[in-house]
Amino acid sequence: MGGKLISLAERKDAFLSLERRIHDLVVIGGGITGAGIAWQASEMGLDTVLLEMNDFASGTSSRSTKLIHGGLRYLVNKEFNLVRESGRERGKLYERMPHLIQPIDVLLPLYEKGSISRFKLRLGLGIYDFLAQVRKRDRKRMLSAGQTMKQEPLLKKNGLKGAGMYREYLTDDARLVIAVLKTAASHGAVCLNYSPVKSIEMKTASSQGAGVAGESGSVLVHDLIDGGEFRIRARKIVNATGPWVGNLDESLKAKLVFTKGVHLVFDWNGLPVKQAIYFQNTDGRFVFIIPRDGVVYVGTTDTKFEGDPADVVVDAGDVDYLLAALYSVLEGVSLNPEHVISAWAGVRVLVNQPGKEYSEISRKEEIAVHPSGLVSIAGGKLTGFRKMAWRVLTAIGYPTKGKTARFVEDADFSEFHGLAGFGELMFREGRAKKISDEWVKGWLCRYGTSVAKLIALTPAGATTETLVIIELNWCLENESVVHPADFLERRSGFVQFQPDLARQSSRRVFFRCGEILGWDVAKIELEHKKFASRYIYEQKP
Repeated sequence: MGGKLISLAERKDAFLSLERRIHDLVVIGGGITGAGIAWQASEMGLDTVLLEMNDFASGTSSRSTKLIHGGLRYLVNKEFNLVRESGRERGKLYERMPHLIQPIDVLLPLYEKGSISRFKLRLGLGIYDFLAQVRKRDRKRMLSAGQTMKQEPLLKKNGLKGAGMYREYLTDDARLVIAVLKTAASHGAVCLNYSPVKSIEMKTASSQGAGVAGESGSVLVHDLIDGGEFRIRARKIVNATGPWVGNLDESLKAKLVFTKGVHLVFDWNGLPVKQAIYFQNTDGRFVFIIPRDGVVYVGTTDTKFEGDPADVVVDAGDVDYLLAALYSVLEGVSLNPEHVISAWAGVRVLVNQPGKEYSEISRKEEIAVHPSGLVSIAGGKLTGFRKMAWRVLTAIGYPTKGKTARFVEDADFSEFHGLAGFGELMFREGRAKKISDEWVKGWLCRYGTSVAKLIALTPAGATTETLVIIELNWCLENESVVHPADFLERRSGFVQFQPDLARQSSRRVFFRCGEILGWDVAKIELEHKKFASRYIYEQKP
């Protein structure tokens, strides 16, 4: 399939082909953990299949703080190995996908009534830089109160002692998953969304035959689009289903706890921060304020969650908490729930550590290897997905050397002397067709080198509506878009970061997708109405 994901038209043939042979590996779960395993396995030459019950990255992997970060706060819990691994991974991921990862400076203010002294912050940031092998020019800087106010005038002046400045990396988590999956596909992996696993059958040890050459088990898969069922056989099966991991592995279920993380998005004009801020709230938790492309998002919460992970929502308490957090550190802003222009909520999977508060529980993953051959992975961090993949593959008998290709799909800009050189070329081509630099930049950040193909498909003087449909058609053909929300929320990010554009274009997107899915007009209108109530933020208290 090359570096593309399977389109709607290709699904049935793909399933029929998968039934005909025994695969080396079936990965269940299309979030970043499963995607990373599929990438590493396929690059090793393993015949790999990945199955996702909904859309790729539709769970926790599109609902994070959207940072490739080293986990500065984990130093408080003395998780030095986790900080070292995460910090060093940041740079490696940035090298492999520079269009998806943007370095940013983050300001951490210090106040007289806070629990962090200037000495502790200086020491902590120094340790962080050392463990993460941060380049000299990117290492921490300590600022006076006056320097801090110049850096961010909206910070409260009363009690301000200064700040620390350190480096983080901004990303689009859903696009990251898609890039990794497309890379896996370029190495032969078959990745299918809307393909829930109904059951797993593992053979007994006596019936498996010798070594890893024989079949260890199979999965029964339901195709939610065409309605068929298919049995896919494999030598090894990995359960990487995030919050649903316990549904397929009862042994892990009792160990897991879930917490809800909420982020709110505001228009930058209402919250005009100059740069990213990481601050300690009055309850001791740390919160990010991150400006991005004309908006600012704030998060996250960390509260116990016991419901269905598919139904996690933003409620009035979440909004009140984050607004109060903003007011605890900023002044000169006037925000209320009506100013929230979009939001997202996700569920974290944690391996319980009795006696610890949820925010204190380690984010390190747990891998469970069963005598039947099934392997499950729970927990972990977005930043560490490659290392988690190596550990999973080693656990099932496919030891790796911890190496992956230099670039992910659509991220090799070397012949253009880097991303900047390629970007300038694309801006010139875009201007020749009267496409704004802002729009070209959005395509570049989402699709890397494939932006050239998108520009080539665009007629001169195209309207915004036409640009949206060109992008949609590209995703329908190359990125396994099935339902309109796949595009509006996860492929384009319009819902989170350009909600006005999402509102303006959603009906046209629904008609295009509905046409392909065979929906009649009444069905399209009904589904669009349901989408608007769920995704276009209308849950305002």
